[in-house]
Amino acid sequence: MLFNSGEFIIFFPIVVLIYFALPSKVKKFGCLYPAIIFICAGMQNMHCLYPFFRSWLQGRLNDQKTC
Repeated sequence: MLFNSGEFIIFFPIVVLIYFALPSKVKKFGCLYPAIIFICAGMQNMHCLYPFFRSWLQGRLNDQKTC
């Protein structure tokens, strides 16, 4: 998905409306999930999610080790 595409013209206002409708506790997820969808849009497979989940899991494991 490109920033100057018709898909983005539809996608962006929907994400903004959802973001402002969410309670403040979950607003970070209101940004995270649409960002993942935007990055992966147009790809034929979901391999683009692998680096995200690997980094997330590594961060979680590192956080548990330091506590």
